[in-house]
Amino acid sequence: NGPGPYLIKNNHIEGGHQAVFFGGADPSITNLSPSDITVIGNHITRPASWSGVWQTKTIIETKNARRMLLEGNLIENVWASGQVGFALLLKSENQNGTAPWSQSTDITVRYNRIRNAGSGINLASNPGSYPVVKAARIAIYDNTIENIGISPFVGDGIPLQLLGGLSDVIVAHNSWSNAGN
Repeated sequence: NGPGPYLIKNNHIEGGHQAVFFGGADPSITNLSPSDITVIGNHITRPASWSGVWQTKTIIETKNARRMLLEGNLIENVWASGQVGFALLLKSENQNGTAPWSQSTDITVRYNRIRNAGSGINLASNPGSYPVVKAARIAIYDNTIENIGISPFVGDGIPLQLLGGLSDVIVAHNSWSNAGN
């Protein structure tokens, strides 16, 4: 329930479910969207020994975030468990139906290294059933996605997934390898 700005810089972050997450439950403040978010130079991970022991989810997720920069991070060790194993999930979602202003817009993902994941990056305009501001204006460039869909980092091995209704998406100069799909 905060408007931002947020700076998450030069940290080692481990998390079982989401390690970095903006959105979740609908905000109690009308028209609130966390904004001006910078996540830069972090090591965002979880121990591989948790696989099959603890339920895990996507390691970075947005449901309600505006003007976000993900830059120069090492993002690793994600597998299918509580979700299907994407390292990043960027979507607009009005979780409980009380926040139709929820949005994931104006997001830049650049210069990151994503490795050891079930899948890479998933973008969805609005996978939920309640109205939102659809995810839009997302730029993904100069990222490396490697070692995806390979045991023990199980998943579909999809490097990049774009789902319905997105607009103004740029994907350029990325590289991925070892994709199972």
